[in-house]
Amino acid sequence: MIRNINYRSNAAYRGKVTLHSVTVGEGVRDTNGRPSASFVFSDEANAEPCTIAREVVVDDLGDGWASEWQRIKLSAETFYLLSYGYTTDGQEVQRNIGAGWQTLGTPERATLFKDGHVKNTRRQPFDVRIEYATSAPADLVIGDSIATGSNAMFPVLEAPLAIADRDLNRATRNHAFGGAGLAEWGGPHWTDPNSFKWKDVTDYGPADRVLLALGTNDIHADASLETLQKRFSLLTQIIRDRVSQRLVVCTITPRSAWVGTPKEDVRNAFNDWLRSFPDGINAIAETAYLVEDNSRHAPRRDYDVGDGIHFNSSGSAAMASAIITAR
Repeated sequence: MIRNINYRSNAAYRGKVTLHSVTVGEGVRDTNGRPSASFVFSDEANAEPCTIAREVVVDDLGDGWASEWQRIKLSAETFYLLSYGYTTDGQEVQRNIGAGWQTLGTPERATLFKDGHVKNTRRQPFDVRIEYATSAPADLVIGDSIATGSNAMFPVLEAPLAIADRDLNRATRNHAFGGAGLAEWGGPHWTDPNSFKWKDVTDYGPADRVLLALGTNDIHADASLETLQKRFSLLTQIIRDRVSQRLVVCTITPRSAWVGTPKEDVRNAFNDWLRSFPDGINAIAETAYLVEDNSRHAPRRDYDVGDGIHFNSSGSAAMASAIITAR
């Protein structure tokens, strides 16, 4: 599913988009074992890229486009690359958190074997959802930019829950957005079950468990402990009603700017409250402990990307270990 939509603002960007190509296949890893922007081509049938669509005109990508189901053999521990080339009629293109590469030339370059014009990006055009059939237990994360690994080398792929689920052999559904907070997920506007944000969660059906990783943006906007608790309790009830009865909650990670301020006091108090398992939550992932420095009030420097808020790939991996051991 490809849509030109912003879930946080509950807005779709209407207009015609031509998808010149949509292709999926095994991707080449570089000499360091990291994913790259090239497809694998070989004589093996399962290594040939599969072109899903060519020259598809979508009258309104705000409503979205979905391909037919594809029979593609996926192998464990293999890196797969999805590419899409497009042109628009001039409307705004929403860019969402997600690692990849963008070409600087024509849309046809999206299917090239090697393209010297690509550049790395942590923000990809449109909202892209990949649906796949699996018998694995399904986890779903409702969270913010930290929960989606926004500053890791490969956001979403290196989101803490995604790393943990690969270790646990579980499937992952990522519904984390930069800037998100308890207020908007559980606030008066977002409690509308027909909002884009909630329909994106519920249209894919229930999950075996939900990882809730929110609160840092509420604190930064001066929410009190009592306000956080009320927002948390409202949201956990909505999650149980709509998504899953099993809920794992992440403790809130530190910010350098909060050291010695009332915001840090609220963070610590809220984390302590979470550790009392309020509202019958099932488990706590001690993500805060694993990225705090020795003072317990600021991010570890080797995990901090430099803004005192977000974490690199190593920081995401540390938080993943807390999710793996959550009980």
